[in-house]
Amino acid sequence: MNKIGRMTMYEYDLLMTGVLLRKQDEDELLHRSAWLSRQVEATKSDGKTPLYQKYSDFYKKKDTAKQKYQLSEKEKQLLLRANM
Repeated sequence: MNKIGRMTMYEYDLLMTGVLLRKQDEDELLHRSAWLSRQVEATKSDGKTPLYQKYSDFYKKKDTAKQKYQLSEKEKQLLLRANM
């Protein structure tokens, strides 16, 4: 009965990684929706040239992905020690 509701640091880390990945997907969906809304109206000062040429100009997924859920070396070492 004592072990119900408990998890190891490794299991907790996996759970938190999943939560952060889900939030990243939700964030990307919001950015994509904003992109589609803005794409209809956004132009440069000449009134004809689009402000953003590509979706990747608007939302930089590669930059945000690493920052959100990558563990530092210190955190990795702490997790390894906690699970031994």
